[in-house]
Amino acid sequence: MAIILARYPAPETSLVGKPFLEKAPFNTFLVQTKGVLEAVGPKGILVLYVFTSTRSALVAGDVINILSVPKQDLLPKQTAVSPRT
Repeated sequence: MAIILARYPAPETSLVGKPFLEKAPFNTFLVQTKGVLEAVGPKGILVLYVFTSTRSALVAGDVINILSVPKQDLLPKQTAVSPRT
């Protein structure tokens, strides 16, 4: 089981100390030591995950560091531009 140790920005309810429930990317995090993955997130939107495993000085085993960003937030939104005349 994976437990969330830190999260930023904090959501309305704290996820710290709660299980990591996104099953699809989690299996990849366990098999690979680092990488980039696109998957549908818990809200049904496409999410980009960047992850790496590091040895923990606090607990036995590895800690998986995960950065997740909704893909729609990575590129600026397109705005309508009128052609110059």
